[in-house]
Amino acid sequence: MSKSMGFRNSGKLNLSGKQTEYAVAGGLLIVIVAAVVFAATQIWSCGSTPIGERGEPRVKCVKCGEEWTITREEEMILNRENEMRRGVPVGEDCEKCGGEGTVFLMNICPECKTYYLSKSITDPDKFAEGGNKEVCPNCGTDLNEWWREHRRRR
Repeated sequence: MSKSMGFRNSGKLNLSGKQTEYAVAGGLLIVIVAAVVFAATQIWSCGSTPIGERGEPRVKCVKCGEEWTITREEEMILNRENEMRRGVPVGEDCEKCGGEGTVFLMNICPECKTYYLSKSITDPDKFAEGGNKEVCPNCGTDLNEWWREHRRRR
């Protein structure tokens, strides 16, 4: 009996063992490439603002009022530490005045590019109660509204 018995003239693809392996491997390769491309586009588009539009990351000490620029790596560390603290902003120690837990990452307004401290830092009790919106103190832009209007459509 031949291996292709029942498939001859039936219109179905008749592949040998090696050909089947190549077809399956090719199909898997296509699926993997599509998944990688999809993941890359999602990661690329999930950044809220392109790095060039965010400005340099800055911090401010609420005790002495000093502001200074930090590196992107330092910014990522601060963000990661605050994420692990469930979003409750906890300050770093100030190298300038010695204040403990007084240095916080500043926001930048997407509209006027002004740096400022979040209301969650400057008035945490009122912010926690929902009494303060996150609004730029320079131009009055409501950050939640701005991002809702400017979020990329998918």
